[in-house]
Amino acid sequence: MNTLMYSMIVDQPVGTGFSYVQNDGYAKSLTQVGEEFLIFIRNFVTEYPEYDRKRHNEHGPGGAVDVYIAGESFAGEYIPYIANKILSVGRSAPIQLLGIAIGNGDMDPRAQSGSEVDTLVEAGIWKPNGPEVQEIKSTLRGCQDALAKDEIPHVRYPECDAILNKILKISTHKQNNTEYCINSYDFRLEDTSPACGMNWPNELAATYTFLRKPEVRKALHVDQVNKPEAWVECNTAVSRSLRAGSRKSKASVSLLPQMLESQLRILLFAGDKDIICNYLGLKRMVDNLEWSGKRGLDGTPLDWRINGELVGTWHTDRNLTFVRVHNASHMVAYDQPLPAHDMMLRFMDLDMNLGADTAAFNTSTVGLDARILVPDRGKTHIPSHATPSSRFPLSSAEKLVSPPTSTATDNKSGALADRNSHFDLWGNVFVIALVALAVAGCLLVRRRVRMRPARYQAVEPYQADMNVDPNAQVSAPPSMDHDMEMEPFALGDEEEITTAK
Repeated sequence: MNTLMYSMIVDQPVGTGFSYVQNDGYAKSLTQVGEEFLIFIRNFVTEYPEYDRKRHNEHGPGGAVDVYIAGESFAGEYIPYIANKILSVGRSAPIQLLGIAIGNGDMDPRAQSGSEVDTLVEAGIWKPNGPEVQEIKSTLRGCQDALAKDEIPHVRYPECDAILNKILKISTHKQNNTEYCINSYDFRLEDTSPACGMNWPNELAATYTFLRKPEVRKALHVDQVNKPEAWVECNTAVSRSLRAGSRKSKASVSLLPQMLESQLRILLFAGDKDIICNYLGLKRMVDNLEWSGKRGLDGTPLDWRINGELVGTWHTDRNLTFVRVHNASHMVAYDQPLPAHDMMLRFMDLDMNLGADTAAFNTSTVGLDARILVPDRGKTHIPSHATPSSRFPLSSAEKLVSPPTSTATDNKSGALADRNSHFDLWGNVFVIALVALAVAGCLLVRRRVRMRPARYQAVEPYQADMNVDPNAQVSAPPSMDHDMEMEPFALGDEEEITTAK
């Protein structure tokens, strides 16, 4: 995707990544997150007027940069709030927003809560009336009772957060004196307890090593006075502030109908091996959604193939596209980079037909719609980062994954992109990656965990040691125990088009 567009990464909400605040200036609601991002965009186009929407008014269609915002996981909450704020200012908006894309998003507690159990049953991991299902029934009832109190659900319900924690507890077992539990981001895998997926992907430790290097901090212009702490994936101060104001924010699903009716294009995609924000829950949300006088999507999903291989299903109607990505976890682009790449190009209507010999390119089809994807470069199969046939501890799963495949489509962040109809206009494309509470998007507001003291935390700043060998490998911080009293957002996921978890 870097050949198609320019990109810029933004640490947000403020306080995440290398961004910093004065005193206790963290966002206290998702509405505030949207307002602050609009301020950022206004300031950005002031400095770089070539991206200003005014170009559209001055030069006509095609004069301005077409903008798409994309993310995953908890980005399913904050991206709709950002988009809604941009749309609310009408013609005074600083950018020309055409669409948003959200992968495995946390968006609707009413439709999604409890789907974790149904996902495990459908996958054959639990039996429909097995002991695990019986054990979790009281937890499910507690969630349903809490949801019933609100006509429009808000972002967070501790009673519903308890469902995932219960699943992880039930799945925990001992093997060779080590406790393992199911990976909450990929039910085909296991992780050590109590991490249960927080140690995954395996490249996470290398991210910490890279971002602690003095030359990297210098290149990123990290403010050493106001942000001396080393980069951390989960910022507890930011999450605590948002959590305290969670009842001020309605679940983002409530914003979708109006945005769809305003002709904003929305892509919702889901890797079908995820637990925490799974395909079933998102499908229920889409099926129950009402806009433009109808409920759900008309028609039937179309098969989506690359080089003849089925990679998922594609369903579009009334500005909404819902995509199921086969054999993908919570981190779709990590597992299925080529389909993820194709999906974003299709969504943005980028024309990949160069008029060259089509035998040299991968082909992509949705139903009867065929198109050229990218140069084949000798590959005849669809690259996949990790598609184990069954669940394994991470130590075993490592043997199953191939080296990371270079891709520009992943989200734990967000994207702005200029769309053009021909390859020779790539230079006009622009991407903004929104790096939320964690660059890699392991955040779910429903993921409640307690930091161990050894883990880096914004509330107990860790001073980056500039005298340490920058090439020395460091391990990812210790795993986080699951607890109902603390919940660092591990977003990133979530969310973005260019950053991998």
